[in-house]
Amino acid sequence: MDYEQLSKDECVEKLRELETACQELEQMRETVRRNEELYRAAFEYTGTAMLILEEDMTISVGNHKMELITGYSQDEIKSKKLFTEYVAPEDRERMLNYFKRRREGGSDVPTEYEFKLLQKDKGLRSILINVGMIPGTKRSLISLIDITDLRSSEHRFRDMAQLLPGIICEWDNSMKLTYANKKGLETFLFTEEDFKRGINLFDFVSPEDRQRAEKDIYNVYHGIYGNPVENTVRRKDGALLHLLVNSAPITEGGEIMGMRMCIIDITDRVVAEQKLRESKHRFRDTAQLLPGIICEWDNAMKLTYTNKKGLETFLLTQDDFKRGVHLFDLIQPADHERAKKDIANIYRGDYGNPAEYTVTRKDGMVFHLLVNSSPITEGGEITGMRMCVINITDRMVAEQKLRESEKRFKSIVAWSPTGIALCEKAGCLTEMNRAFCDLFDIPASAAPAEVPFSVFNAISLPADKQARLDAGESVEHETALRLEGKKGKAEGDRFFMWNITPLEKSRDSRELFIVQVHDITEKKKADEARLAEAQKETEEARHVIASLRREIMDRASFHDMVSRSPLMKDIFDILPEVAQTPATVLVTGESGTGKELVARSLHEMSNRKAKPFVAINCSALPDNLLESELFGYKAGAFTDAKKDKPGTFSRADGGTIFLDEIGDISPAMQVKLLRVLQNKTFEPLGGSQAVKVDVRIIAATNRDLSAMVKKGAFREDLFYRINVLVIKLPPLRDRRCDIPILCDHFIERFNTRYNKKIKGMSQEAANALLAHDFPGNIRELENAVEHAFVFCKEPTIGVAHLPQQFRGGAAAAGLQSISHVKDFDELEKLYLQSVLAETGGSKIKAAQKLGVHKATLFRKCKKLGIETKKDEEE
Repeated sequence: MDYEQLSKDECVEKLRELETACQELEQMRETVRRNEELYRAAFEYTGTAMLILEEDMTISVGNHKMELITGYSQDEIKSKKLFTEYVAPEDRERMLNYFKRRREGGSDVPTEYEFKLLQKDKGLRSILINVGMIPGTKRSLISLIDITDLRSSEHRFRDMAQLLPGIICEWDNSMKLTYANKKGLETFLFTEEDFKRGINLFDFVSPEDRQRAEKDIYNVYHGIYGNPVENTVRRKDGALLHLLVNSAPITEGGEIMGMRMCIIDITDRVVAEQKLRESKHRFRDTAQLLPGIICEWDNAMKLTYTNKKGLETFLLTQDDFKRGVHLFDLIQPADHERAKKDIANIYRGDYGNPAEYTVTRKDGMVFHLLVNSSPITEGGEITGMRMCVINITDRMVAEQKLRESEKRFKSIVAWSPTGIALCEKAGCLTEMNRAFCDLFDIPASAAPAEVPFSVFNAISLPADKQARLDAGESVEHETALRLEGKKGKAEGDRFFMWNITPLEKSRDSRELFIVQVHDITEKKKADEARLAEAQKETEEARHVIASLRREIMDRASFHDMVSRSPLMKDIFDILPEVAQTPATVLVTGESGTGKELVARSLHEMSNRKAKPFVAINCSALPDNLLESELFGYKAGAFTDAKKDKPGTFSRADGGTIFLDEIGDISPAMQVKLLRVLQNKTFEPLGGSQAVKVDVRIIAATNRDLSAMVKKGAFREDLFYRINVLVIKLPPLRDRRCDIPILCDHFIERFNTRYNKKIKGMSQEAANALLAHDFPGNIRELENAVEHAFVFCKEPTIGVAHLPQQFRGGAAAAGLQSISHVKDFDELEKLYLQSVLAETGGSKIKAAQKLGVHKATLFRKCKKLGIETKKDEEE
């Protein structure tokens, strides 16, 4: 505009407009200044620490709340320009990544972020920050909220949840599991992999309970909760669990974020009480009896928390909490010193040992409690102590009644006609009844310390009985003692039967034994007279039978194997020839048939017998351990491999290796074993050079390898490598004639091991063994005989001494035990019957097996009265 062309009036008007505009601008500046002061005051005096950060994390503006939260003064804060200097070192990189993503504006980046703030005194605080980006800039406006106390409280109650006997779990709004305590993990068999995949509540709620569960969840989300409900769930292993569930919503900022459940596993009770459950109310009353007392104390032993059961037990109110409840106000004075020692031990890390205490409630009632305590730690420091308490008052009252009953029992013992005494481990007597004193001429008024009588010195228990006594078992022992008469006249040897039973240690840690003794002198003399008469009548027969047994055992033995079965004798005949060859041998047969004995016999008869025989059970070890066991390893092959270790193949070099249960090895190990069979070389774990060995391989299995090859479970090339020479051992049920001779073999062995003199088996016991199918074969028979040895206290093993599974078939067997034959004819008849049974009754085949002419066998059978169904055919 050309102002020179304006008139005077127009210029005056323009000046007035300019003056008005200047006034309005000044007013706007004043308004801006006042707003700036207002915002600065709000920024400075807001309830939280506020910061403005530049893009490089430099602090441009910060209010005075930063002094309170960091411990630094304003001048010190101004000197620390970078915000990361206030962040704990372990959180810095994560913090920088967060701000980078926040500035990039990712939609998945939350506005709130939690980190550890490093204070001036090196302390750490849990801080929640809210980050806002200032529009048009790279600057950030953040607020910092101290949530340390909140996290400490959360951790404390999380720790408490881990101690609770019930299950605590939390779910988000989609019913996905977000938290479960230790009891929950154990009950539902949850793993970390389950959490990663996601666990939905309805994945394991029973179908019949799904509708009711949905209704319960609906009620919780609409403010109806607090009433426990019973539900059934199906665990991932298929087990059905009955649960008592109490639910409540999880809210944040007025919004429901999910649901929390407190659960008690009532499966056992539901199963046991299904017919007794009458109503939901009765169930709730029972559930109220389940929890124990949980309480917490600070370092001054002031009560900081107790659950409902604790409040009810100790009659505590909120006023009591305000005034303060001290631990030593509850414990009786007599227990104060012990409590101080226990607390000191807990603070030193020695905890987990329940202790009994007596407390007095404010109404004067006395309680006996069983207390288990542990320290409460926060930030690596002990901040108090947590106790789990069980009220055992009723048990203590019952123990008092038991002590009263014990007094009455002692009076009965005192007048018992059986000699009864208590003695210590050294044998010194501590208590005796009248009968015991009379037996050994001990004055009734004598104090135990004055009695020169030691039980164990007097009876001298043998080592096996002493071992049983030390193991906590009762033992019986007979002994003879030379006693002096009451007037000094010798009474001679008297025989006593002692029964000694160990008791639990007394409160002063003494080991005590209760001793019962009977004078059996007269009974002993009568028994000895009858025994002498019986021995005289049977001595000659015993010599004949012992001679026959030795002869048969010698003829039936081959190396360490015992058999008179034609099936086994065929195997015995070929073993020497097989032993001289270097070929691989496969021994098949059921478990317990003696496959390892055959392998050892082949080794002992071979030209490798001077070298090692090494056996390994392939099914007993996983692949990684089996590989290192077979091939060894080099130092450094894995973490704990400090030095080289030779494997089984190295140790067996020049000798024989026995691979038992070869059918159970994995396909990967089959490949590695095939290489050894083909090339006679292998590489140790961690090694790079092949090791050559000279070993003979004998494999064994109880599985059908050819069937496994067809199914693809066993490599065909490996099968043909080991299936060169096959020895198939028959099961014991196919050679029952070996049962009597094996029994005699085992009886001879166990007599030496157990220091006994058992002479044989009764007819009934032999019949029971012969009637059994023996799925466990010779090993099962050996175990049955050893079981009988443990319980047999007579010269002969009876049916009652055998394991339970053998007692039902005693009448089914028709053969007799070798140890009870009367003469050689009966023994010869027993042997011929067993051979004929194996040949299906054919006397011609039996003669061939025995190596005699058939006419000779016919005459023997006729003389002994042996008949078969095939007599007419022959």
